[in-house]
Amino acid sequence: MRVMTGHTRAVRSVWLGPDGRRALSGGDHRERVRRLWDTETGECLRTFDGCSSSGARLTGDGRFAVCDGREGIEVWNVGTGRCFPLPEAKGDGPPAAVPTPDGRYVVAGDSAGRVRVWEIDWEQTVSDPSRVTRG
Repeated sequence: MRVMTGHTRAVRSVWLGPDGRRALSGGDHRERVRRLWDTETGECLRTFDGCSSSGARLTGDGRFAVCDGREGIEVWNVGTGRCFPLPEAKGDGPPAAVPTPDGRYVVAGDSAGRVRVWEIDWEQTVSDPSRVTRG
């Protein structure tokens, strides 16, 4: 068993990458940090500071983290640590968001009973977040 430490408050979410070599963990809303771990060495590879989310999931290729929380939905570039919020992703209460297995869409539901779908062109979005489209 490997124990990975670094969060200063309770861990509220954990997501294992598709290859099992990386894990993404999220502290509670007061800590506002997500951590990307190497599961083989236990090393923290990157922290995502200021993340307002309560949940976090990696895309199928492991290049992006989709985080949901009280302030909306954020997509983080795992390689650069850059964050961009999805447009119109704030709703009544914290949303629950997940990327589709192929990473082409982000799907989210909120406490008002709505389900929304965003189509993401990851290459363009990384350089220009305004290129995200809502479906």
